[in-house]
Amino acid sequence: MTDVKCLKYKVLNKGFLEAVCEVELSPLGLVIRGLKIFSKEGRKWLGFPALKYEKDGATAYWPYLMMADKHLSDAFTEKVLAATDTFLKAQPAPEWSYSPTPAFKDEDLPF
Repeated sequence: MTDVKCLKYKVLNKGFLEAVCEVELSPLGLVIRGLKIFSKEGRKWLGFPALKYEKDGATAYWPYLMMADKHLSDAFTEKVLAATDTFLKAQPAPEWSYSPTPAFKDEDLPF
């Protein structure tokens, strides 16, 4: 199987949808944009970019790509999740700044 490198990652946390990412498969040079990472009860899975459509009054999705074999799909998922972990660990830690609440003036207090 090819190597997977995460190029972009954006946390969404909308229901089961944890994040969306962009990965590159090398040496193919194939980039998959809009790859979704879902999470529920400690289990994670991927959702390929898909066409959203209406069917019988309900929203449905038709994926542009799919894995033909479950074992390949599981292996690909593991590689993508490992690549996203590597990507996130390489990101600089966010800088946090703390500014204390300004002191109240006597005229600001109602008592």
